Amino acid sequence: RNEKKGLSFKEKKELEELNATMEAIHILQTNLEESFSEGQETELGTLATRTETFHRNSKTLKEMEDRWLELSEKE
Repeated sequence: RNEKKGLSFKEKKELEELNATMEAIHILQTNLEESFSEGQETELGTLATRTETFHRNSKTLKEMEDRWLELSEKE
């Protein structure tokens, strides 16, 4: 039986987009982590807003990393 190896064009594009988006989220997460020492509101919002954003981003990042792993294993 002939199994197709590797990623389709669409999957390669998705993998590239995942890399770029995950990198951007990692940078934002680092900025949020650094802002937690500031109890006052910053340009990233109030402490509550920053915490909520951080947790939401963490969940999104985990989902993206799982998909990235799935695609990279097919490569």
